[in-house]
Amino acid sequence: MAAWLLRSVPGISLMPVTNVGPRVWFLSAPLQAGAVRFCPRPRLMSEFPPVPLHMQARSNLSEQTSDPMAAMRSDVNVFVLCTGRSGSLTFANACRHISNFTSGHETRVPQLGAARLAYPPRHIEVDHRLAWFLGKLDEKYGNRAFYVHLSRDPERVAASWSRRFDVPGGMASTYRDGILAHGYSNRPARRLEAAADYIETVQANIRAFLKDKTHVMNVAVETAEADFPRFWSWISAEGDLNAAMREWTVRHDTDRVRLRGRQRARDAALRIWRAIRPAP
Repeated sequence: MAAWLLRSVPGISLMPVTNVGPRVWFLSAPLQAGAVRFCPRPRLMSEFPPVPLHMQARSNLSEQTSDPMAAMRSDVNVFVLCTGRSGSLTFANACRHISNFTSGHETRVPQLGAARLAYPPRHIEVDHRLAWFLGKLDEKYGNRAFYVHLSRDPERVAASWSRRFDVPGGMASTYRDGILAHGYSNRPARRLEAAADYIETVQANIRAFLKDKTHVMNVAVETAEADFPRFWSWISAEGDLNAAMREWTVRHDTDRVRLRGRQRARDAALRIWRAIRPAP
């Protein structure tokens, strides 16, 4: 406003100077006899208002790292997608040693609706059931999140799942009886066939979901010794990497499932019902 008023005064022009910080206007007018020209001096850096704290933090971050994605990862969510029986619990336990992210294994399983995917910022979630929520996951987090595709030798995964068909409500029996739903027998060979089909289906779902995502990393259990440190750097993790790597030497969630008496009775009744029901 002041610059506009001064421009309207005859004989006075304004000359901008832009290389001294905020724009400074120098008055320039014809000198009259005995007149004195006044030009304001450039402002010193100490005279400028202080930089807000949130801008200082961002400046420090850009100075400390050459990674252009580090600022965006400050509040990012990380999702580990897998078939299950592929090192997911080990991965989650390793992430417990990261201090600048929260992490968990199947932390929202009992929830419904929007609450099922209501994860806090800066959280790493490892949950093989997310493979059945990929549409909702895309709607809520889309390309903003970071995604890990955790895998293991498919034959070993299928063998592991085939030994868990007697777990009532487990993913193996649910897929066979609820999704395939055409009376697969309980013979070991048929169990293995159903487990292999489950793995192939989930892997295809994950690949289709990730094909248009920018931030994707593949981690294999067989190469975790090299892959997990790479994941650690990828999300700019802080904490005890050595302790995290020791988790990969511990066996978690083994196949020795102990069923209680009531569960055994329920599964026995289910097997009898499958044997006597009419063929479809």
